[in-house]
Amino acid sequence: QKKKQKQVTLRLKETFDQLVRSHFRPYQGILCCGHLRTRLQLHPNPITSFIPTLTNNVEDPSLFPSMLSIIGFLPAVRVVGLPATSIHVVLPDPLSQSDTLTHPQGGTQSLRRVNPFCYMLFEALNRESACAVVRLDGAGWYAVVQPHSEKKNVALVLSVLPRNSFVPGIGPMSCLIRGKEPNLLLQMHQKLEDASSEFIEHHHFSLSKEGLEVQLKKVCEYASDPEKFDLLLDKCEHFRHLAFLHLCPQLLLSVANVVKHVMKQYENKGENGQHIIAFLTKLISKLKELNLDQPLVVD
Repeated sequence: QKKKQKQVTLRLKETFDQLVRSHFRPYQGILCCGHLRTRLQLHPNPITSFIPTLTNNVEDPSLFPSMLSIIGFLPAVRVVGLPATSIHVVLPDPLSQSDTLTHPQGGTQSLRRVNPFCYMLFEALNRESACAVVRLDGAGWYAVVQPHSEKKNVALVLSVLPRNSFVPGIGPMSCLIRGKEPNLLLQMHQKLEDASSEFIEHHHFSLSKEGLEVQLKKVCEYASDPEKFDLLLDKCEHFRHLAFLHLCPQLLLSVANVVKHVMKQYENKGENGQHIIAFLTKLISKLKELNLDQPLVVD
């Protein structure tokens, strides 16, 4: 009897798991602002909670965009009290590279993990008491992204606004994309760039010619000494983040060319030299992929 009951329980669990995988898959999309972008998930899935309202057709979820583009910024006080059709927590895609976010009140580190763009967006919005405006489609649907803090937990929250929402003191949300409030839309762009610069500086990134030359010389130095290959991987990982943040894959090609040039010195080093060449060849191959889904690991 117990064995039969266990089998029934197992079958119920398998059925439940199958239902979850089939009907409650997480939303995966891309949040972008200018040249900055990141993969993300929204919870709960907006396709199941919002699309019926948007399309009046449960079987057509395709109108919820996979690319969420920030079209501007507003003071958070402007949207206080606006009703929301649905509210979703912005979760970094688990496949994306993550960094720990320090709670803005100082001291303790949050257990929350976000990627660099989420970090910059949270810090900029939180510092300026602002929200980011996201246009969902061409029929009057918009959403706002706001920072949320509760004790040690911090997150970005996306609130879908009712169609043709009216913003007090501004008017219909649709007027924003027609340029009636350019100052409100543009005032945060510089703040976001400032936050980006602070993040890059914190990670020793630089786009100046002199700074890049110094960093490339370090790549050359580390590649020339097998005992410094750990430092070489760290430096290459920094370059990957830099190239990703600035959408500059040519930078990784430059790093790969430096490693390729240094690799020639190992050609006449016997069997050990061949192992080193194989290692550096794999590293070059990894560098040519502008992809942060996985950390830089070379076997």
